[in-house]
Amino acid sequence: MVIGRIFGLLMFVPATMFLAVSFFILVVIRRIDEKGLKNFGYVVVTLLWIGSCILFTLGAYKVITGKRLLHPVWEYRMHQMMMPAACQQQEKPMMKH
Repeated sequence: MVIGRIFGLLMFVPATMFLAVSFFILVVIRRIDEKGLKNFGYVVVTLLWIGSCILFTLGAYKVITGKRLLHPVWEYRMHQMMMPAACQQQEKPMMKH
């Protein structure tokens, strides 16, 4: 339970990095005269802000509740995809001829 909350706190690190990068992009945008490049910069900044908002929200949810962020079925599917092929073959029943 405590480890899950620590992982929730660790989600704030990339969100803070996204905000720092977006600040520097905004500083650079003010010095650019080309309109197309300026618009592209604003789009990138907007996407970074949306991403950081999502990470902050998920991190706060994880810290407050301590619940898993993934549905158990998704965790099971990811576990199955990560298992080596040899382990998967051992779990399958043998076919009768």
